[in-house]
Amino acid sequence: MSQSDPHPHTGGPHDEDHAHDEHHSPEAILKNMSRCWNVLYGLIALTVLTVLVAYMPFDTTGHLAIALLIATGKAALVALFFMHLISEKVTIYQFMAFTAFFAFGLFFLTYLAWIDPIPALYGR
Repeated sequence: MSQSDPHPHTGGPHDEDHAHDEHHSPEAILKNMSRCWNVLYGLIALTVLTVLVAYMPFDTTGHLAIALLIATGKAALVALFFMHLISEKVTIYQFMAFTAFFAFGLFFLTYLAWIDPIPALYGR
């Protein structure tokens, strides 16, 4: 390593630093901050919507369905932007779809057991 070498780590694991530097430019930081503020405004709007829906004349099932839809939207915003899933590779979406498929399958099995219980298990 010579004194005149401005990048003593060339050829090592820090070669990616130059490509990564563009993410730390002032323009990129301002763009990212703008996106974060927009997500925050969206979360606040959905929270206000949740409170407003609570005062609407729906039955319990209606309130629950609307609240779950709003909560799903809020969870999607947090997962996509704050957990950076919006820029992930396809593999992560395959794992998420696989997990969701089996989670909904378990919900469906629970629903089936609820509408048609086994009498011997419940003493009926």
